[in-house]
Amino acid sequence: MKKILLTIVLLLTSMFILTGCFGKQEPIVGMWQSEYSGYTFTYFFNKNKTGKYTYGDTVLEFTYEVREDNKVAITYKGQSTPWITTYKIDGKTLSIVDSYGSEIKYERKEFV
Repeated sequence: MKKILLTIVLLLTSMFILTGCFGKQEPIVGMWQSEYSGYTFTYFFNKNKTGKYTYGDTVLEFTYEVREDNKVAITYKGQSTPWITTYKIDGKTLSIVDSYGSEIKYERKEFV
């Protein structure tokens, strides 16, 4: 009986240690692309809470924080105030509400 109890305690302890070590990755992490008027718009959300937004030859670096209620705060390099917007992920589609209130859809892409 003591061996069974000890085994259960060790298994639970191992599970908690592994969960703490690997942590939870935010679903927003990855590369997301949208096409509009012949341009490709791409968000890169990295695990370390940094990222890039690209369109044409323009590259904007940022840091981000995922918040409750499907909100993300994006602070672009050189800015002190974050842009806070609503996002939703449905399968391989990321929808972000832009600064004009329009919902823009981005498709998940694999890093090349």
